[in-house]
Amino acid sequence: MEQATKCTCCCSDDPGELLGRIARLAAEYKGREGSLIQVLHLAQGIYGYLPLEVQKVVADGLDLPLSEVSGVVSFYSFF
Repeated sequence: MEQATKCTCCCSDDPGELLGRIARLAAEYKGREGSLIQVLHLAQGIYGYLPLEVQKVVADGLDLPLSEVSGVVSFYSFF
């Protein structure tokens, strides 16, 4: 059986590191109008999906209520 290779360039399996990347990303977009959906797309690309812990990081980073972030995630089918 062939063994799968793991990307070593920038990928990480450490959830803490991934959440840190998302937090830094969200902070970069803080204050930009209409950035929530874009940040959620990028966060989904980093983490793979958008569990509550990722939504909290995005909400904190963008200084938005968690309810607003969760509402967008649950409304749009592509998340």
